[in-house]
Amino acid sequence: MRQGNVVASLDVGTSKVAVMVGRVGYDGELELLGTGSSPANGLRRGVVVEVDRTTAAIRRAVAAAERMAGVEIESVVVGLSGDHLASQPYRSSVLVSGEDHIITPQDVERVMEAVRLRKVPPKREIITILAREFIVDGVDGIFDPVGMVGMNLEVSALMVTGAVTAVQNLLQSVYRAGLEVEDLIPAAQAAGEAVLLPEEKDLGVIVADIGAGTSDVAWFQAGTPCAQIAVPIGGSHITNDIAVGLRTTLQQAEELKLACRNLREEGAAEGKFFETAGLTGQERRKVSERELAAIVEPRVEEIFALIKERLFPADSPEVIPGGLVLTGGTAELHGIAEFARAELGMSVRLGRPALEEMEVDPPTAWSVAAGLLRYAADNHPPPADEGHRRGLVGELWQRIRSWFEDIF
Repeated sequence: MRQGNVVASLDVGTSKVAVMVGRVGYDGELELLGTGSSPANGLRRGVVVEVDRTTAAIRRAVAAAERMAGVEIESVVVGLSGDHLASQPYRSSVLVSGEDHIITPQDVERVMEAVRLRKVPPKREIITILAREFIVDGVDGIFDPVGMVGMNLEVSALMVTGAVTAVQNLLQSVYRAGLEVEDLIPAAQAAGEAVLLPEEKDLGVIVADIGAGTSDVAWFQAGTPCAQIAVPIGGSHITNDIAVGLRTTLQQAEELKLACRNLREEGAAEGKFFETAGLTGQERRKVSERELAAIVEPRVEEIFALIKERLFPADSPEVIPGGLVLTGGTAELHGIAEFARAELGMSVRLGRPALEEMEVDPPTAWSVAAGLLRYAADNHPPPADEGHRRGLVGELWQRIRSWFEDIF
């Protein structure tokens, strides 16, 4: 159960567990109270492989957020990532039940239930079903059909499914950390809520949350996701390539990755050098920017090639008015937006959540957590205003007094 008007989000990533906690005001506005993070343990490519270590990481992140916010977190909206996620469009229809043929909320529920009853592949379960539009007697582009008159109600929906074991192991980790799960939201969808403009989502835009172990991607159109995919490559793969190629530690490789100013070998400077140490920490040598870029370029190219291949099966992608919005920790790499622009042939910008009141570094690494918190707030009814409640009590008392006066 929620504690009063407190809402919280939980993003369990490959390299980091992030928690955000906020408060929904009387006007429905969200106030960010605190954040907490912990290095992730027990995950691989966004999927839990060790429940105990993942549970411990969640507890540490929750404790840090509670200390900052001064509140207790009892339930969370959880983000789900990993290349086991898949999306599929579906259409279903029902006859409007009432004699007057006025569409009711019950009719909408019936047509959505018709989508839920679709068979999913073995060992997979439904994560979420998003209504993209409703069609009433052949008229499409309807987002709220309640109150309309029609004989036939149809829905065009997007169903997102995930591997049963991946979903259940994540939920098990959250439950063992002492938390209730209010909802489970795909990471790319959550990131879109944090970094995309309403106009972009209406016209058509792609958001790619490039994390450590996976890159989660959602294509928005007409305000809602029309496709969601994930590729099993992220920033940690670039770090590993550098560590192996230069025979250095992962920590040194991560520092070199962030220091690299050019992700393409052709444009890198031959005369610019970085100093690095060997695996023992004693043998030090210089590495040119071109040598470093030669290791980084193929992996970054692979990320965007896979995104293009899985999101656009055809040879050339459709025109996307809003282009691509990059977020996630790996989106902070120097020149990655220009790299994506050349690979995908569309406009690209960096998406950062609005977190001015909190110092988080980098902000892009908190996009999923921020989007989940926004979702939690939007689905949390604001508390009744205290003055309004006093007015209701006073009105009730006045009615009771009038009732007694009439009797006596």
